[in-house]
Amino acid sequence: MPRPISRWHPNPNSNRKPSPDPNPNRNPDQLAAEITRRDAARGVAAELHGQLEQEKESHARELRSLREELKELSGAKHAFMEADAGIAGGAAAAESAEGAGHKKPRLEQREPRDVVAPNGSAAWSEGPLREVVLVPLTPGGVEDGRTEVRLPLHVTTQLSLGRHSREYPNPWGIKDPRVSRCHVHLRAAPPGSACVKVIGQNPVQVIHGGGASTTTLRNPQECTLSEGDQINLVVEEGVAGTGRSYEWSGNPCAYRVNFVETSAATAKARAHEELLAAATQSADDAY
Repeated sequence: MPRPISRWHPNPNSNRKPSPDPNPNRNPDQLAAEITRRDAARGVAAELHGQLEQEKESHARELRSLREELKELSGAKHAFMEADAGIAGGAAAAESAEGAGHKKPRLEQREPRDVVAPNGSAAWSEGPLREVVLVPLTPGGVEDGRTEVRLPLHVTTQLSLGRHSREYPNPWGIKDPRVSRCHVHLRAAPPGSACVKVIGQNPVQVIHGGGASTTTLRNPQECTLSEGDQINLVVEEGVAGTGRSYEWSGNPCAYRVNFVETSAATAKARAHEELLAAATQSADDAY
């Protein structure tokens, strides 16, 4: 049977002429406008890239700070567990001696020293302790979920104050997206002073003397706090409430600064509660 004769088909891509200009009637002014538009687009892209790089650097700083806090918390938990083990051992020995008919020996209470709690609370000492307390202020007195922030001032320590998130929970209750997860550091300066240092990218305001003067801080500036000062974590003029932050518009996430004295027993009990809460939270996160 004879083989069929195949037909030759020309390659449509061979010797193809360049496509004509879709708009051959454009004049030089239109071409110049097009070039200007593209240059502007490149400039916007470069600006967005710069902003992304700044956010990346800010997140890296926050991550380093959180890692440091985790190390401090791990050390505090270890010291607390050692102290509890010592107390439990002494109690067991006393019960054993009492059951055998011997005189109950006096227990030597072992207290953890130089313990830093999750909110920055340090080891207690004898006598009254001075603390700085940040009291939340809200427009119209309506609560927004924030709680008081306390920091003992008898030893040099600090805490990170920032937004609460699922990945990085904290007890402060701040939910405004304009506040970063590591926004400021509240630092103790013994024997009785405190200062605030900006860590995030957005500015922070400190209002002195009921409005007599205002200090605007930017990363990494800091300011010494006085009784009655007001800290605004959000500067509304610079960071407006838009998008996800719209519901927080008009709320500068403000705190009033108070200096108070508390007993060593109260400070000790609060530190123990915070350590236990932190240990429970860590166990829940592990599972």
